Amino acid sequence: MPENTETWVNRSFALENMMKNIYVYQKQAIKAGKEKKRESYLEYIPNPELEKWSACDEPDRYNNTEIQHSLSCMAKHNYLYIVADMGDYQPCSRQSDPKCPPDGHYQFNTAVVYDKAGYLIAKYHKINLFYEFQFDVPLKESLFLLKHLLGNLGEDNVGKLLIADIPIYNRKRNSYPELNMLKEENNSRPSNDSFQSFVFHDLYNFVPLIDIKDKRTICHNKLCCSLTYEKVTNTDDVFAFGAFDGLHTFEGTYYIQVCILLKCKNSNLTSCGEPDKNSITFFKQFKIEGTFNTSYIFPEILLSNASDLLLLAAPNTWKYATGILQSEIQLEYPVVSAAMLARVYEKDHILLSDKNPNKRTQFDFPRDQRNLLLHERIKVDILVFPEDGIYGYRFNRKGVESYLEYIPDPDLEDWNACDEPDRYNNTEVQHSLSCMAKNNNLYIVANIGDNQPCSRKNDPNCPPDGHYQFNTAVVYNKTGYLITKYHKINLFYEYQFDVPPERKSVSFETPFGKFGVMICFDIIFRNPAIELLENHNVDNIVFPTAWMDALPILAAIQFHSAFAAGANVNFLAANLKNSSIKVHGSGIYSAEGYLDFHYDNEDVGKLLIAEIPIRNRKRNSYPEPKNMTEENNSMTSNNRFQSLVFRDLYNFVPLVDIQGKRTICHNKLCCSLTYEKKMDTDDVFAFGAFDGLHTYEGTYYIQVCILLKCKNSSLTSCGEPEQNSKTFFKQFKIEGTFTTAYIYPEILLSNASDLLLLAAPNTWNYAKGILQSENQLEYPVVSAAMLARVYENDLTINHGNHMLPEIVVITALLAISNYIFG
Repeated sequence: MPENTETWVNRSFALENMMKNIYVYQKQAIKAGKEKKRESYLEYIPNPELEKWSACDEPDRYNNTEIQHSLSCMAKHNYLYIVADMGDYQPCSRQSDPKCPPDGHYQFNTAVVYDKAGYLIAKYHKINLFYEFQFDVPLKESLFLLKHLLGNLGEDNVGKLLIADIPIYNRKRNSYPELNMLKEENNSRPSNDSFQSFVFHDLYNFVPLIDIKDKRTICHNKLCCSLTYEKVTNTDDVFAFGAFDGLHTFEGTYYIQVCILLKCKNSNLTSCGEPDKNSITFFKQFKIEGTFNTSYIFPEILLSNASDLLLLAAPNTWKYATGILQSEIQLEYPVVSAAMLARVYEKDHILLSDKNPNKRTQFDFPRDQRNLLLHERIKVDILVFPEDGIYGYRFNRKGVESYLEYIPDPDLEDWNACDEPDRYNNTEVQHSLSCMAKNNNLYIVANIGDNQPCSRKNDPNCPPDGHYQFNTAVVYNKTGYLITKYHKINLFYEYQFDVPPERKSVSFETPFGKFGVMICFDIIFRNPAIELLENHNVDNIVFPTAWMDALPILAAIQFHSAFAAGANVNFLAANLKNSSIKVHGSGIYSAEGYLDFHYDNEDVGKLLIAEIPIRNRKRNSYPEPKNMTEENNSMTSNNRFQSLVFRDLYNFVPLVDIQGKRTICHNKLCCSLTYEKKMDTDDVFAFGAFDGLHTYEGTYYIQVCILLKCKNSSLTSCGEPEQNSKTFFKQFKIEGTFTTAYIYPEILLSNASDLLLLAAPNTWNYAKGILQSENQLEYPVVSAAMLARVYENDLTINHGNHMLPEIVVITALLAISNYIFG
């Protein structure tokens, strides 16, 4: 993201940022789109540090160890050390290990080593997994060394069997390169011919190699690179010399510094950095130097033969020492590239400073989040990504423009961006999403920005810059076709976007149900929320969102699950993740309660997968008429008080006794509570009612009956955000004289870590304006409420531009799997 999101940036810069986020999406799509169970291929591998075992001599010590028996005998019979890769199955129990997977065992990608007598002498669990969702990351990171006649052999977990005579080394420690005073002014020609191009998704600075011999210097951030070279002769090959100093984030996150001489793919300088292995250019000599700030520098030289096969330069034709790579004689084949890649390990996990809140935090999936739980090893049909997840926000109109793409109308044309990427210019994000859907056999729902050209000649509402900018949800089917797009109607501080002139609700059909599309703030208003229920007759809602908790009635998991229950739909909510500003909480919800949800205070997202029921949605029913007055209280109502809840003034009564019945009214709404606590605690609870027009961060009419824990012992704190409770309720029943059928029931609980939880589906029920729990809930109660929306009392349809505070990381992702009942 730019330092200033109010400044226009070029498309290349915008695309680089968006593609980093697309990469995260692709990882989750791969997780969701494939079967990943490999349990039958694993064997229990004992710890060689605790016991001595030759599987060849004792094949029956453990069951199902046929592979280990074969490897052990191979080593023994051929008098060899054998190193092989296999899967380790290690049983565990959550009683003694809270991180134990739900299926009761760990699965590790494992290297095993057998000595010449067939004994297992070492095993190593791979630490850094690469799309290996079938395996777990080991809890304890460890390496091992084999002491052998040849010296100390460290073991790495990738590679190919090679045989050679190797020298015995007394390895010297890496040395830092000597301090070089390099700068771009050292070029033998002016550096105004520098350009930028992508190398493995990183944006490098480059200078072209024009002359047959020359000296070129190029810098990037704190790294300056120098090249002195001489070609044998000039050819049609285009070469460039580049530098990169930064955090690499594609297929792994790690900090690198690179000085590289490379052949470009073709004559276009934008092709410099594209994969290429064909060269016809010989170099008489070259010398590369760099101002690296690490001693871990890895020199590389790639050559090409007549068959376009990559080769390595012979050992006696080049040399490397302390940050200088050079070849003083002509190499035997044409050069494809020569580089020094330095790893700055200490910078791998640096996050951007809080002093620059507009910059996107570099994201990575920590190792323990790469593990799939057992229930995540099922086939997935539809994957939903969060709002603003690709381009971010806190833009003004000009600042976001380069992040937008023209999105065609799927009602007017069929387009598969994966198959036809060139039909429209600048549609790289749509191409990636389309291919993600097609390659993983998934429906994909994502949020991007739509740039729709217009002219004031035929559209008087056309903005002055000649185009509309819409916050847009796009839907791709399993073959990669764009089947639906929806322009967000109810914006929330999103001044960079326009409210669509045609405020159209959108739905789409699948073999596993009909889905409506909403984005974030849309859930509050009749259009599109009730339009989808009443006019489109949807059974499911997909919901990209960037939702900030607004306790005590509008936390993400609280209200999204309540909408599912009140509207009798399946609800798929994919939220952004930045817990420091209370933006968290994704979930898959049914009318009966949550199927899965993720809510914590860490900035680590999670892929949610659940089987959803096929619904035949019933229309909402009005609650039965009730005769309630405050005189129905089991104690006198003269202890009634008022307090603010999300800026609205509620009427309350306190819950003084361990059990009782309380009734409270506000305007035309009366609410009744019958309750019994397990025991009295220091917690202060109150029961409240509100019937009126809410006007903070949106204008909409609500009726609310709410049981809640107060922030402290002062009754004026009742209604302040709270998520800590130690009070169990044996049972409670809440009723209200609501004047609408659109009533959304909510229950929030709290665990020992003060994290909000939802009540399990079988512990409560809701019907026709009555919310009750007849058995003790599994955790202490924070709040229980019914929030009703009286849409016809809204003063206006809200299209005010409102927007949540900035999100700097995107991690929370969501998927569902469909289950069809027979």
